[in-house]
Amino acid sequence: MNGKPVGEHEGGFTPFSMEVTDVLRTSQNQLTVGVDSTPKADGAPPPVTDWENYGGITRPMRLVITPGTFIDEAWVRLTRDGRIAATVKLDGPQAAGQDVHVRVAELGLDVTGRTDASGVLNASAAAPKALVRWSPDKPKLYDIAVETRDDHLSDRVGFRTIETKGSEILLNGKPIFLRGISVHEEEFGDNPARTITEAGARALLSEVKTGLHGNFVRLAHYPHSEITTRLADEMGLLVWSEIPVYWLVDFGNPRTLALARGMLADNIRRDRNRASIILWSVANETPITDLRNRFLGQLVDDVKALDDTRLVTAALLTDRKTVDGHPVIGLNDPLADKLDVLAANTYNGWYTDDALDDLPSMTWKATDKPMVFSEFGADALSGFSDPVLKRKFSEEFQKAYYEKTLAMARAIPTLRGMSPWILKDFRAPRRQHPIYQQGWNRKGLVSPTGRRKPAFFVLRAFYEAKEAGK
Repeated sequence: MNGKPVGEHEGGFTPFSMEVTDVLRTSQNQLTVGVDSTPKADGAPPPVTDWENYGGITRPMRLVITPGTFIDEAWVRLTRDGRIAATVKLDGPQAAGQDVHVRVAELGLDVTGRTDASGVLNASAAAPKALVRWSPDKPKLYDIAVETRDDHLSDRVGFRTIETKGSEILLNGKPIFLRGISVHEEEFGDNPARTITEAGARALLSEVKTGLHGNFVRLAHYPHSEITTRLADEMGLLVWSEIPVYWLVDFGNPRTLALARGMLADNIRRDRNRASIILWSVANETPITDLRNRFLGQLVDDVKALDDTRLVTAALLTDRKTVDGHPVIGLNDPLADKLDVLAANTYNGWYTDDALDDLPSMTWKATDKPMVFSEFGADALSGFSDPVLKRKFSEEFQKAYYEKTLAMARAIPTLRGMSPWILKDFRAPRRQHPIYQQGWNRKGLVSPTGRRKPAFFVLRAFYEAKEAGK
């Protein structure tokens, strides 16, 4: 700012702020921003990914003007024991000993208290009987006002609880099946980009909510824009939120761990008020090693320390063995002991030689925790039809793949949801089949221009039946 450095930030998906008060002039200020999107061997995500990261400035920038002592953070939530809790952090020379009010006018609620020596208030009050709990069927949001002597902060917040009991996932105390799909951030269109708009995010989420009859979306493989998470609150979609600890990050490098921990904390602090988010994911498809176990174990511990109102998960690789000539699939991963919800990426019949007709009879090891299919899918080039041979990359193969995989899913007693890979085709430079891919991952149920493939309707019928309790 005005030729003087004010800070730097690494982690292209999470928000940050920098204090510039001391370097401002009364007029004619100049802000210079340098952006480097070069992948780093010790970064997150790592240099090799399976999506297009794009580059540049893709999220909003703004100058924020505050009082000398201001509201830095405010987290308002419904606890599992039925109380409205508020954590408010003030920043400034008079942060300690200030009275704070957290008001929900519609409920006649005022959670109040005084900040401690570090400028933090932790207070709670019994939830009013008139409280309407947020859910996909009724995504009720309340206007929240946080007030101090000198500052005011407002937000729209939904109140709900999420927990597990045995192999069940309980939303507001009732079992729920997560009818979802995975989503990358790019908009529909021939020329997608990372700069998501509200119209683009609404189009994507509407395909999940109304098109597929879904109630859940996995935002992969990085924190998506706040535009998307706020729309999920408004539209009534449960959310899996993930940081890009993906494949082979440098698990033995302290800098990489510090970077991942910072991204995770930034992501959680940004979205702790979003009722839609029920799952924080710490990783995707990471090979099991002692270094990786310690790395991810620290991230899981961080989630539980930062947010005790949500569940923690990670997309895990499956373990496959043959018993009496029959395949038996499970999650033989030590990280599973620390997770609330187990998640499996499974591509039987696509990346394996299994015949699709064999999928429904495959055996999955029982788990004592709820499990979701975080990924499954098969490529199909939109418009490529092969009804006789049903070759790979045809729409008929993808349709049959979904039919058989969903038949397999029905037989797994602890399966509590799924987010197949993926809603729409997306740019992936590694995908270079000269005919069917050409730099695109074609596992989408929707083409880049919005055309629904036949498998879309297979998944929709499955979700309609689940919605009806069948």
